[in-house]
Amino acid sequence: MNKLMLGVLCILASTLTLSAQIEPAKALKKAKRAYTAFNMDQANNAASLPEAAEMINIAMEDAEVSNSFEAWELKTQINSTVVNSAFLAYETSSITGDQKELDQSIMTLANNAYDCAMEAKGRAEKKIQKSSMEELWREVGNANYNVYSYFLDQKTYGDAFIYALNLTSVHEELVEMGEVYFSVEGDYKNQLYAAAFCGKAAGAAEAKDLYQRLIDMGTDNPDVYSDLFKILIDAGDEAGGLAVLDKGKIEFPDDQNILYAEINYFLQNNKYEQLVDKLKLAIEKDPENKTLYSTLGVTYEQIYKARLESLGSENEETEMLFGSAAKYFELAITKEATYTDALYGLGALYYNKAAENSEVMRNLGTSAEENKLYDTLKAEMDGLFEKSLPYFQEVEKINANDRNALIALKEIYAKKGDLEKSVEFKNRINVIDGGGSNETSFFN
Repeated sequence: MNKLMLGVLCILASTLTLSAQIEPAKALKKAKRAYTAFNMDQANNAASLPEAAEMINIAMEDAEVSNSFEAWELKTQINSTVVNSAFLAYETSSITGDQKELDQSIMTLANNAYDCAMEAKGRAEKKIQKSSMEELWREVGNANYNVYSYFLDQKTYGDAFIYALNLTSVHEELVEMGEVYFSVEGDYKNQLYAAAFCGKAAGAAEAKDLYQRLIDMGTDNPDVYSDLFKILIDAGDEAGGLAVLDKGKIEFPDDQNILYAEINYFLQNNKYEQLVDKLKLAIEKDPENKTLYSTLGVTYEQIYKARLESLGSENEETEMLFGSAAKYFELAITKEATYTDALYGLGALYYNKAAENSEVMRNLGTSAEENKLYDTLKAEMDGLFEKSLPYFQEVEKINANDRNALIALKEIYAKKGDLEKSVEFKNRINVIDGGGSNETSFFN
């Protein structure tokens, strides 16, 4: 397969056969001449660019040469031009699809150009040298922007990080000179956020500070708060993360992503008591979101279970919690009648309460009073199983391969004494466990 490798228009120094025995001082002059020749007539002098790249590398082997502004300026220019020329060829190529790709070694030259520009800056003592840094930074910015944009297009955000970060630094360097790379202040902030976002994807330590800078500067992007929260939580700083969210909620009281970040955190850490008010607030802001109602149903169910376990028996509070769980599952179903999470959740709520009665019954003695309680509990248990049944049936109608619903149906029919149906659902479970699928629903 003849893929187009637009490295440097065949610009890799390793392809040349020039002598490595050239004296560094002479190599610097050759690098200058070759680079000038390329810029004067790029079409006819394409080979001059790889020559310039090789000569500047040879020149840098000399300590005196490598300590000069002139050498670092030239190396910055050559590396930037290699990158920008490669991207120009890439973008204008008529080759498409997987036949078209960039030599990955070109990418690193953009970052190298940035490093070289920093070296040049450190050696810029004369006024003319300092002035020339403006154009140098712009060339470096363009090279890094090309690579950054390429990785964004590929959606490999972690790979884009260092180039996104370099772009913010280029802008800051130019600001020190009374110039800018991003002409609109909002564009600079957007680039800071892009660098932070890509840094987060790369797992880079710098991401945290970039997000904090945006907050300190004043950002109109609420995602800055939820992203920084995630970084802090992952680092084990719960107090810091929640403080960031609290500030975010003040700055963006109507933003749902900040609220959802907090809700998801409490859910993942089973902090159900703190979830109730947050979920109710989320429902106020997004009343058609079925998931919020179902999640609140799960939350009330978990609080109910915890209270029941600590008390050892039902009371007015546990009954209220159970009723609230059922209410919110039902509200979720009103938002979407085929929402299987809520249908199964409501069925499981009644089923599990019936199972609790079964456990109590199992531990009763044989006194007249206990026999009476047994009958009461059994009647309630049977009623709860009957109440749960339609919800599991609905789930099975929607998805004949929902294993949890099939297990519940098998158990309920066994308890009802309907062994034929119980065996039917056992067989359907076996089909799934064997790697197959049930082609039709039993209840359709």
